Amino acid sequence: MRYFIDGNNLGLYLFREKGVGDVRVKVLNFLISRKIPKMTTVVFDGYNFCSENEKGSVSIIFSKKRKADEVIIERICRGDIIVTNDRELQSRCRTKGAKIVEIASFISNAESRLETKEKPIYEPDVEGWMKIFSKGKNDN
Repeated sequence: MRYFIDGNNLGLYLFREKGVGDVRVKVLNFLISRKIPKMTTVVFDGYNFCSENEKGSVSIIFSKKRKADEVIIERICRGDIIVTNDRELQSRCRTKGAKIVEIASFISNAESRLETKEKPIYEPDVEGWMKIFSKGKNDN
């Protein structure tokens, strides 16, 4: 079972900002600081210095000129889990046999998997993400 997360939608929900630059870093740090399921892919709209990357159990895809929704639809299979509050994306994913998890539910489950005391974000991870997301800023 694979998870696909609408990265911009999650960024908007968590930080009230669309998924660009620092918001993307915040989204990824949020995810890797929790015990999220293996085989989790976060899809962001737009460009970065590369089309795909991985960090731990999180795989990152940038949709480039396409919408992230289209990339998610293209990649999902029956039984995959899609994390989004986007109603149109939810509907399209259901027609392909995917299961839908609202962001609040996903976050609640992620929070419940945390140990009683949240571990701080490992500083080299933050620095690494900042390097990754700053490399392609002028390439758009």
